[in-house]
Amino acid sequence: MKINAGWGLKSKNKAICRWFIAWDELPSGQIAGAISGFAGGGTFVVERFYGTCEKGKLTKLWIDLEDRIS
Repeated sequence: MKINAGWGLKSKNKAICRWFIAWDELPSGQIAGAISGFAGGGTFVVERFYGTCEKGKLTKLWIDLEDRIS
């Protein structure tokens, strides 16, 4: 599993996670995972995703039952 995140300082002594993504590479050039982050007003939301890669490029990215690339 691969993980990446963005952190920010909320105060001098406190850091918080602003966004987070975790995914795994599946057989046949597919990926699946979840991405999360602040949506405003202190709400932290999570979306699951599924993607297809061809020749090293992401060709389809399904989030919320919609292909976000095509």
